[in-house]
Amino acid sequence: MITKITEEEYLNSTVKGRGRASGVFTAILNLKPTEIINIPASDWKRRRKVSSVASYIAKRYKRKFVTVTLADGNGWRVKRVE
Repeated sequence: MITKITEEEYLNSTVKGRGRASGVFTAILNLKPTEIINIPASDWKRRRKVSSVASYIAKRYKRKFVTVTLADGNGWRVKRVE
């Protein structure tokens, strides 16, 4: 069903873009300083590591991230730092 949304809903939505923009890529790109996301291993189906994607975004968009792997190996956490 097609529905109308408000301008605020549009601005707050995370959308999939063209090219490299997977859902995880877009989520990392849209992080604001001090925000942290949790990426479950079940959501990551790519060859490259999450840290490689965060590093690519950091270099291309002039941002800094800290990426850690969870101790149980079931995912990652990415934090944007200023």
